[in-house]
Order: sequence, then C-alpha cells, then structure tokens
Amino acid sequence: MAKATRLSGEAIGRNVTVALEGDTIVIRMSASAAGTESKSGKSVVVASTNGNVNIPGTDLKLGLNLYRSN
Repeated sequence: MAKATRLSGEAIGRNVTVALEGDTIVIRMSASAAGTESKSGKSVVVASTNGNVNIPGTDLKLGLNLYRSN
C-alpha cells in the first residue's frame, strides 16, 4: 500500500486539494496514492472530486478524475 501523503490546500475530494494563489488555481493530487478500484473494475481511481464541486473562494466548479488502467 502506498504511503499517505499530506497535500496542502483545501480538500475538495478524495486525494484532491485546491489552493487559490492570486488568480491561479493550484490543484494537487498525490500520484503515489494507492487508489480504489472503479465500479466497473476496469481502472483504479487515484483521485476524484466525485462530481462537480465548488472551488472555494471562486464562483467556479471543478469535476476531476485521475485514474490508471487495470
């Protein structure tokens, strides 16, 4: 199992944090996270916002999935 990594910023999903730095949105995800198998079993989800979520401090939304094929 991969070592847990502390990501800076505000958590907005599983293994996803965002930080507002001036007018730039910085999205962080740990590439070494173990992840969980997708419902179909075809991939391993490493990071996800689990749908569209608000980015704190903005009027923007983000929908994101990071996965690797099985």
